[in-house]
Formats: sequence, structure tokens, C-alpha cells
Amino acid sequence: MITYKVNFDYEYKLYDLNSPKNINDLEYIFFLIQESPCRLLTSKKYSEEFLNIAKSVNNTEIEIVEKSDNVQNWWGKLQNIKIEREINSKINFHKILKSEDVITDVTDINQDQKYFVQSPYLFSGIGNKILNGNELKKNEDISQYLIRPYYKKVIDLGIKWTGPVHDLFISVSDEKGAYKGTYINSDQVEEKLKYRIKELILKFKEESQKVFKIYAEKYQISSLQIDGFIAQKEDGYFLVLSECNYRRTMTDIIKNLRKTCSDPYAFVSLSFKNSDKLDNNSIINLSPKNSKSTLKVIERLNIKDLE
Repeated sequence: MITYKVNFDYEYKLYDLNSPKNINDLEYIFFLIQESPCRLLTSKKYSEEFLNIAKSVNNTEIEIVEKSDNVQNWWGKLQNIKIEREINSKINFHKILKSEDVITDVTDINQDQKYFVQSPYLFSGIGNKILNGNELKKNEDISQYLIRPYYKKVIDLGIKWTGPVHDLFISVSDEKGAYKGTYINSDQVEEKLKYRIKELILKFKEESQKVFKIYAEKYQISSLQIDGFIAQKEDGYFLVLSECNYRRTMTDIIKNLRKTCSDPYAFVSLSFKNSDKLDNNSIINLSPKNSKSTLKVIERLNIKDLE
């Protein structure tokens, strides 16, 4: 039986960066996602209450162990460092896309415009900034970041390609890219959206498949998640492809929740604040007590402005 460790420090190890403390606070999602019987190497203690909740979502036999001689990484592989660095690099992603809005020369910065200044290697908004052009010219070495104009997002998109099969996720993140949650049944949410947004989601599926085929052929991989978002400007909505992830993602939780949650518009919400209490709109709390984060399923998030 395979023994795993949950390595949320994947990107830090991959790019030789110093990882913050408590990087593995979300280790508990292993119990909600893992597909086959296995062992989990951990020093953490999980209550019977939490393990029963996890088993109601994901009925997989998982044995907790504190020692093991043969351990595999779970969140990201760390098997072929050179290739995994290339695949997960946001800079490489935009080179493959031939993105026209990426700023590579300081002379292209408009001091009156806002810019999204992004770490090319980290995840979920870590290290990202929103700066106006004047601040950017004064304070930042632009070679250290991926820089694009700042766009007002209205909806986040993710799509997991596994060969010819795709799984669409409609999510929410804050303006700096920190993940906030995902609709459990994105296909049903998609049907409620404005026609123009549905058109752009169709375009996202088509464009992301083209990108996946490039990566699959170049790197000989069979699956990849590609993320993007729909943004709004004065004359309407437009689509932006932003990054890809060759590792597990938070949206992997969704597959099992689809089997157990009957609410077609329910939303999985992640907050890095501890709250053992259920709000009025909460359906179930999926995080252990005393965790530094709260993962819960809530009733339909308001999307009326996009309907």
C-alpha cells in the first residue's frame, strides 16, 4: 500500500524558495480527495468526528502512520524537477500562449494604469500585488515578476483536461488571486449565466484544449489544469487565460462533493480564519476543529449580476 505525504510546499521545493510556517495546514483535504486506499504520513491528530465527516464525502480507506521508509509526494510529484518547473511556470505559460499583454520592458509601463504584479512561481495569490504604473517603475524590478494590466474580474474559471475529457470549474478568488472557493456543480451554474459569459466559457474550453494539446505533446503528460477568468471593461466582457497547474488543485475536492451534495448551486468556501460554527447559509463544515482554515459547503453564492 502506498504511503503519501501532503506536500503543500510543492512550489517552494520546486523553485528552491523558502516556505512559510504552517504551509501544510490544509493537509486535511487529503481525506476529502484521495481516490484509493493508502497510508498518510503525518504527525497530526484527527478526531473521529472529522474523519467521519470526511468519510461521508470520500469513502476511501486511509491509514494514518507516523513513520515510513518509502513515501511519495501527493500534492505535486517532484520527480522531474526541470520539466515540472517548465510546466508550472507562469512565464513559460504566457510564452506558449504568445500573450500580447505581458509587460517585459519598463518603457511599456503606463504610469496612469494599474498593473497586476504576479509571482511567476507561487500560487493562490501569494506574493501578488496590484500597483499603478508610477509605483511599479519606482519600486519593482520587473524581471522578478509576471506583469499584466490589471483587469476587473467577474468570474474565475478552471478546467482539468485528462486526455480528451474535461471538467469545468467556476470559482471565486480575490483581486490578488487568492482562492476563495468553487461551485460544486459548475455546469448547472453555467446555464444560469448571461449569454455572452456562456459564449466566453465555450471559448475558454476551446482555447484551453489547444493549450493542453501543446503541453501534452511537448512534455508527454496526460492531464493538466488550466485557469483563466472573465473580466469586464466598458464595452463588455472578455476572456483571459492566466496559468496552468501540473499538480493537484483545490478543485479536486469537487468531484466527491458532487456525489453527496444535492444542492445544484452549492459552493465550497475556503477561508483562512478558524470558525467551528456554521453560518445560516452553511450546509456542512469540512475542516477539523482548531484548524487555521475553514472549508465548508454553503448555499448558493449570489451570481445574480451575471445572470
